[in-house]
Amino acid sequence: ATRCLEVVRALKAKHRCAVAKLFAKHIKLKEQLAELAQETPAICVGTPHRVGELLDSIQKGGLRASNVRVLLIDGKPDVKSFTMLTHFEASKQLKGLMETHLLTSKAVAESALSVKVFEYDAPNVSSK
Repeated sequence: ATRCLEVVRALKAKHRCAVAKLFAKHIKLKEQLAELAQETPAICVGTPHRVGELLDSIQKGGLRASNVRVLLIDGKPDVKSFTMLTHFEASKQLKGLMETHLLTSKAVAESALSVKVFEYDAPNVSSK
């Protein structure tokens, strides 16, 4: 969630647009579903667990896997030198998200999903 906030701040500063925060630290799932039912931003930043919950909740206004065009996986190591791909719990959640929602035959058939690993070093952008 901390890394998500860094990326959200940097994206907002660079692109000057709304960026959805899709992680459990700041908002309950029910509240987030209500927000997404009204408007889905073009850019969303989140943890694999919360994104999976939102994809599971499609009937309640959640996200549609077929609408996901690009999935960027954060490859920047944390203070313990783990990345999303090398941290046990995070990689397990990411694998589950991919297998359950994004790489299913229906989702792949309906979208042109591009998956990339990046190592973006978000500049320190103060929150105002």
